Formats: sequence, structure tokens, C-alpha cells
Amino acid sequence: MVTGYAAKEMVSQGLKHGELTIVSADNAVPYERPPLSRGFLSGKDNEAGIQPRIGIGNTESRCDSIQLSSEAVAWRNIDGGKPPPRPTLKRLRSNSGEEFECEHLLLATGAQARKLDGRGNDVDNVFYLRSLKDSGTIRSRSAGAKAAVIIGGGFIGMEVASVLAQKNIQTTLVIREDRVWSRVFTPVMSAFFEQYYTARGVRIVKQARVAALEGKDTVQAVLLGDNEKLSCDLVVVGVGAIPVTELLEKTVIALDDGIVVNEYLETSRTGIYAAGDSQIILIPSSENGGGLSILTMLFLKVSIGRGWFSEDGNRLCDCRP
Repeated sequence: MVTGYAAKEMVSQGLKHGELTIVSADNAVPYERPPLSRGFLSGKDNEAGIQPRIGIGNTESRCDSIQLSSEAVAWRNIDGGKPPPRPTLKRLRSNSGEEFECEHLLLATGAQARKLDGRGNDVDNVFYLRSLKDSGTIRSRSAGAKAAVIIGGGFIGMEVASVLAQKNIQTTLVIREDRVWSRVFTPVMSAFFEQYYTARGVRIVKQARVAALEGKDTVQAVLLGDNEKLSCDLVVVGVGAIPVTELLEKTVIALDDGIVVNEYLETSRTGIYAAGDSQIILIPSSENGGGLSILTMLFLKVSIGRGWFSEDGNRLCDCRP
């Protein structure tokens, strides 16, 4: 999502033909993430409807190419050895062996779903929602589902529960907290949404721990820590996300539970930027008067990663699971 909006912003500021390449492990062009648990999951939106309009594929295109299903596995300064204070060119290598040279690199690697710990994680019809493909698969499988268990009471869990309940699927929302979205909502807000969901047929099981997922081939039940067994034929798990930083773990770029950047979203290496769900940590710089770059404001507008931020970039609350 951040990649698409960054490309759109660059186009609006006069990006020339051939000056931008997007490299993505996904098999689709950049798309909006929020509809994956709402409009696209419900079937109201199609793939084209959730893509930012960045002029790709028409006469107004400013994007040189989009490399889909191509994961970046390494980068280095072309100079080799210790990079100069302000390196001009970087080289990115994909898992297919293709290399890309660039002056500026934006890392928007996102996050991967946190997996459940416990028995039964390998049974069929247990899903995690992070990508367009995930959402499409859940939408397809839910067409024949009769009972679903949603694990996690955050944004993903609540929205998926809402969509499935509207499909007349018996839906149970399992959360480990004493109220829904407790890290963001006030108690009054949580109570409002709990009543709203309950009135529409969603059962909410609070302060519950998942002990195991049961089923021979396909999931048949979720076993809770108190031995209550929730029968189901579909499970969707939304218990948080882990920033994708493997590309940088053996580099000089600073990491701290994510990619460390300043208020311009620049990493510890000049000319390399990061934004999105890769757990950005904003560090104010004494060199400017407190102003934020257009890219920073764009990031604050379209992506909050795993934490919520105020306009000055300070973390308001931690949304870790």
C-alpha cells in the first residue's frame, strides 16, 4: 500500500519516464490493505477497485516496470567495501537473480502475520490475512462455511467477524483481553462495539487462550485453555504482525524491532528510506526545525504499522499483540 501511494506521489511531482521500478514479492500491483478485511473480503470490491491510481499501464505512466513475485534478498553499495558518506548508487538483487541499480531506495517490506503457537496449526481452513491472495482465499472458502472462529480482537479480527456474520455464518470472536480492541478503544467504545456485534449474532469469548486447533485434515474445532471446544469449519487468525526485516539483518542499516528512521523516513544509510508496516521508529533530527517531509506526512496518513502515532511522530500506543 505504501509503495503504491509513494509511486503516486512521485508521479504527481513530475517523475520522469523510466525513473521508477517497483520490486514486489506479491503477485499483484500495489493495492489498498484495509479493504482486504472489508469490501474485498465481502465481495463488494474487486481487485481493480482497491488499487491506487498511479498511471501504470497507460500513456501517463511514469513507472518503468513492476517486478511481481520477485523478492529482494540483498542490497549493497556498488562501490563495495565501506560506503562513502553519501553513496549515489545501490544495487538490489532479487531471489530470481535479477539486479536493479538505483540512487534512492524505499523499503516498504511490510509485515508478516504472527502465527499461533500450539497444536493443529497445519490443518486446512486455518487462515491468516495479510495479502490480497489471503483475502481472496478466505472469501472463497467462506462461501461454503457454516461456523467460523476468529482469533484476535484487533482490527483484522473484528472486521473479519463482521463480514462473516453478514454472510450468515455462525461466528465466534475469541480474544485474550477483557474487552475488544482494548489497546485502542476506551471501555465505553469497547462496550458499544461488543453490543453491536452481539446484536448481529457474533459471540464474543473474552480472556480466552487457544490451546489447540483440532481436525484430522480440515479444522473442526478450536480448543480453549479452559477446555471449552468451539466447533467450526473455518478459522481466521489475527493476533498481530511481525515486521519483515530479514533483508537488512546482515547490513549496517539500524534495526530495533523494525527499521529505524528519522523524521524524513531515512534509515541510518543515506539514500535508503523505509515506510509502512515494517515497524517504523521515528527519531527527530536536530538538523531541522521540526518540519516533516511530504513522504513522512504520507506515511503518517496511510500507514500506522503496529503502533499509533501523533502528528509529530510520537507513539501514542503500542499495538503489539
